[in-house]
Amino acid sequence: MVEELARWKAALTQKATDLQEALKRVLEERGKARESLLNTYRYADHVALTQACVVSVMTVAQMSDTLPTET
Repeated sequence: MVEELARWKAALTQKATDLQEALKRVLEERGKARESLLNTYRYADHVALTQACVVSVMTVAQMSDTLPTET
């Protein structure tokens, strides 16, 4: 009976170790995914800001084309 309990303990200890390692990998993967999402968000925000600036410049250029010119 003692030997059987020792085997069970060893098996459960190994399973606990395996689960801890798996959880660690999941948390590391989550951190990488979070960092990737933040980088994507920052890039998308930069692209949107750049696009807004380009549209503003184009609008100002179009407005200046419609102003009367002095002769």
